[in-house]
Amino acid sequence: MNVKHDTDQLQVVLVHQPGKEIEQLMPSNLRRLLFDDVPFLDQAIKEHQTMTDYLLRHGVNVFDITDLAIEVLQDDVLKDKLINIIIHDLKQQSSSMVERVKNKLIQSSSKEIVSTYVEGLTYMELELENKDTLFILDPIPNLLFQRDPMFMIDDICVISKMNMEARKREATLSKFVIKHHPLFENQRVIDMTDQDHSIEGGDIIVLDDYIFIGISERTTKEAVIELNKRLKEHQLSYQLILIELPNHRSYMHLDTVFTAIKKDVFVYDKHAFEKSIFYELIDNDLILIREPFETFMTNQFGDVLLIEVGDGDQIYAKREQWNDAANTLAIKPNHIICYDRNVITNDLFNSFGVTYFSMPSSELSRGRGGPHCMTMPLHRKSL
Repeated sequence: MNVKHDTDQLQVVLVHQPGKEIEQLMPSNLRRLLFDDVPFLDQAIKEHQTMTDYLLRHGVNVFDITDLAIEVLQDDVLKDKLINIIIHDLKQQSSSMVERVKNKLIQSSSKEIVSTYVEGLTYMELELENKDTLFILDPIPNLLFQRDPMFMIDDICVISKMNMEARKREATLSKFVIKHHPLFENQRVIDMTDQDHSIEGGDIIVLDDYIFIGISERTTKEAVIELNKRLKEHQLSYQLILIELPNHRSYMHLDTVFTAIKKDVFVYDKHAFEKSIFYELIDNDLILIREPFETFMTNQFGDVLLIEVGDGDQIYAKREQWNDAANTLAIKPNHIICYDRNVITNDLFNSFGVTYFSMPSSELSRGRGGPHCMTMPLHRKSL
């Protein structure tokens, strides 16, 4: 597995088609589980399938993280290991409860165990009642955003340290699969879960010798410094550009305001970047970049094209940034997947000669993530 640039030819990608975990969302747990509304699952599945079908038609090998986990559980030792992980995450740790859940899982199939991990477990399923909460194990509905719990830099798979409690079990599942599935045999790994500061894949944009990293509500400067140290231990050295975003939910990750279309073409939200602070990390010191972003990009990458979300309009830019217009997935240089709802930005793609597939997005967009968020490229072929 290897990713050197975010617009190289996509060959292998990790996804998760939304399932019953989405139907566990209710008005009472939406905020805690990081959704803005209750999605309609059947339509969300159709929208997600439209994206994966397009990837498959263009020769991309598509794997679902849960399918890989089920394959790992064909080994009884590893099945017991995941059961123990589930037990550890139960909200109630009384011996009787642990015994009850363990007995249920031991009698379950591999698919049922993975489904329990993802969809959560209610007291009702255990024929019990709890007046305070429905779930003894919360669902993880954000699993469909596979960009975040792990990411690739060159031939290194980095396991994220998730910031939000609602998402920490996603990284645990990624780590379990990376460690045990033969698809990742001999894979080099950096495990960031063993340090204190959070870093997530949605803040990482790999551009050959550069890595752009968002400093956001989900990724800290301290974690970036630690990542840089560990990359150097693997004999990898990059020019790290840190973009400190405004602390708003609409800018939760760098890829909500900036993605690459090809090596000299990018889509970005100008309004967000006007409020951002830019640094270069040199020898663990953050050096302020004082020149405007557009000037910096020209100085580093030559005659670049920067496509503004919503054509820079005060109203449409805000609407379309919220709806993930900048959150595009490059299949290859100048060929992207984007959301159909962002008509102003998509018209700009057309006018600048960008090949794009605009996928349906009425339900998937309720989780605050676009095509870039929903896909974790594992291998791209350098062109």
